[in-house]
Amino acid sequence: MNKDYFDKRKQELIDKLNFYIVNNQINEKEDYEIMLRILDELSFSNRLIKKGLIAFTIVDSLTVNQDLESELIIFDDSIS
Repeated sequence: MNKDYFDKRKQELIDKLNFYIVNNQINEKEDYEIMLRILDELSFSNRLIKKGLIAFTIVDSLTVNQDLESELIIFDDSIS
């Protein structure tokens, strides 16, 4: 995974999370805000250290839209 692809995918996910929040298409706003914080803290330089955090957090403790959940987990799994 190169930096440009990483940054592009991360921004797409942030935009999608923000879209759900702004348009009130969520049940648990707090869960979306937690995921935004995790993505905000994730950078290309620390991606390998944080790999797995998104998937673990979603599976263990968050409720987010199922399609978005899948996208977040796929992104997390693709980090290399």
